[in-house]
Formats: sequence, structure tokens, C-alpha cells
Amino acid sequence: MYAEGEYIHDLGSLAYDEDGNKTWRASLPPIMYPTHDLGPILRIMQDRVVTAVGMHTGCRKRPETGNIDMEVGIFRTAKGNVIKQLCGFSVAKEPAHHWFCIYGTKGQIESPRTPDGKHLMWLEDMPALTRSIELPLGTNHRGAPPEALAGGHGTSEYFMVNDFVRSILDDTKPPIDVYEAMDWTLPGICAHISAEAGGEPVEVPDPREW
Repeated sequence: MYAEGEYIHDLGSLAYDEDGNKTWRASLPPIMYPTHDLGPILRIMQDRVVTAVGMHTGCRKRPETGNIDMEVGIFRTAKGNVIKQLCGFSVAKEPAHHWFCIYGTKGQIESPRTPDGKHLMWLEDMPALTRSIELPLGTNHRGAPPEALAGGHGTSEYFMVNDFVRSILDDTKPPIDVYEAMDWTLPGICAHISAEAGGEPVEVPDPREW
């Protein structure tokens, strides 16, 4: 019924290219890059965002680049769930992190914010528990082949690319189709429109109706 996601990553070193020209990262509003965390949350919930509200801090860390420091989106979904998504790419923070926290009617699950942190889960229908359960999770799939590590982000890229290419070769629907991709992208765009309008709620269109 409620979830939060964070993608915090100082990308100041990528704001300019080798010739000193600004890259796309120097101007992209942070909340318009929400898919890394919002996508998995919406996939777990089997839901889509219908209303977005956004706010941002302005540009204080690197005013010379124009980067918005931190931007947050509050989303209402079609099923009545609430999601908060925070993105920041011009911040004084190391190391970078992705973080998730999901609350349901019978339990809660949370990922760590630090590399040595723990994934935790609490279920209320397990009365013997006096504290959250630690889950043995990591960034690498134990059954992945060695080449799956080539992308530099654990093994996730290998499976996404493999599934997409396989859908093309087999002429089948990809696991993430164009509509779900838009469901994960449009809320961030609408949240930024909201932030620029002082936090006014913005309706998120359904691409299936276009």
C-alpha cells in the first residue's frame, strides 16, 4: 500500500564531456530519471501511477552546471497505493545507493542504503519473530554465467538485455513492453512539471489510451 525508492548518485564528474561541453546529465531534472527504483516498485505492486506531485531543492551544489540537486515525486497509483521516489545526482554523498522500502497490510521489506547493510523483512503472521528477518540477497544472481558481470552493475543488465534480445529473435512480447516502460517513465516527467508549478498535482496519462 506504500513504498519508497531512492536513487542517490553524485554524477558531477559526468556533467561535462572531454571537450568541456555539458552532457545531458547536466540539465536532466533528477526525477525524470526514476525508472531504476520506480519500475521495480510498480512491477511488484502490479500497478501504475495516475497522479504525481513533485518538489525539488533548486540548484545549490553545482550552480555553474544548472543541475537540480534533489527532486522528489509523490505518486498515487491506480490501486490507491502511495509511492515516494527521491532522486539526486548533484549531491555530497558517497557511496551511491539505491534503496527500497515497501509496506503492506501484513508486513514490510526494506533494502540497505550501504554496501554492508542488510535486507530486512517483517511479517506479522509469524508471531515467533521478535525482530525483522535478514534476507540473504545481493546484486548478483547466483545462477548467472561469468559474462553477466560485464555490465558493471551486478548481473541485472545481463538478464534484461538477454530477455529483450530473446523477445526479438522469438517474436514474442518482451518482459518489459513499451507500455510498462512508459508507466515507469511518465510519472517522473509529470512530477517535474508539478515541481515547476509549485507542487500542483499532475495527472499521469495512460499510454494505452493514445
